[in-house]
Amino acid sequence: MVRFSFRCGQMVPLGLVALAMASILWLSEIVPGPFWRAWAATGALPNRFYYTSWGVWNHHFSSVGALEKEANSAALALGRTPGATPDVTVGGLFRQVRLVPAGPPTGSGDGVTVVAQTLNQRLGLGEKPVTYLVIDVKSASLSGIKKEIRRIQTAYRRFRIRPWDDVSATGTIRGKLTPARYRTLRRRVLAVLAARPLESVGGNISALSPVLQSSITVAGKAINLQMAVTFDPRRDLTRVSLGTPVLATY
Repeated sequence: MVRFSFRCGQMVPLGLVALAMASILWLSEIVPGPFWRAWAATGALPNRFYYTSWGVWNHHFSSVGALEKEANSAALALGRTPGATPDVTVGGLFRQVRLVPAGPPTGSGDGVTVVAQTLNQRLGLGEKPVTYLVIDVKSASLSGIKKEIRRIQTAYRRFRIRPWDDVSATGTIRGKLTPARYRTLRRRVLAVLAARPLESVGGNISALSPVLQSSITVAGKAINLQMAVTFDPRRDLTRVSLGTPVLATY
C-alpha cells in the first residue's frame, strides 16, 4: 500500500487529497498503474500532465501533400478540425507536417499537436523511408487528459498503428526540500517501482524499473524512469517531475 502524504509544512484539505488519489486511480486505467503509484509517493500536488505517443505507418507518404492529408485525418480522428495552416519542414532526409488542430479546450493550458513525418533512415548503402505519426497532448485537467488519451488510442487503432508513448507529470511541494526529505522522496519513488538508479545529477535521476514495460536506450543504457526535482525560490516551491520512459518536459 502506498501512503499519499504531504510533508511540506502546510495543511491540505482531506477532500483535495481524496480527489488527487481518485484521479490517479482513474488515470491508471489508461496509463501504467505502477507509474501513478510512484507519482503518488512523491507527495506533490499535481498541476500538469503530458502524454506523447508515436507510431509507424505500414506505408510511407513521400509528398508533403500526402503527409498533410494524413495529419488532417488524424486530427479528425481525434474529434478536432485541422485548424490553421500547418507548419511544413523539408530537410535532406525528412519531410514533416505539424499542425495544432482546433477543438474545444478540456482544461486550463490544454493543447494537442499532430505531426506526420517521413524520415529516410539510412540502412547500409541504401535508405528506407519511414513515416511516423506523433500526437502530443498536455493538460492541467485530469479529466481532460483522460479524454484526450482515449481519443488518441482510438485514432491509432483506426490507422492500425501500434504506438509507443511517454507519460509525464509535474507537481509542487511547498518550500525547499532538505537533503533528508529529498532522499526520502527518491527512496519512496524507486521502492514503489523496484527501480535501480543508473545516473544521478543534482535532483535529477534516470533509472530502470522491471515493473515498467517500455524502455529506451541512452548512451548504451536502458532506462524507463526519470525524475527531476528543482526549487523555485521566487515562488518558494519545489517542483517535482516524473516521467516514463523519459521526461517529456520538466
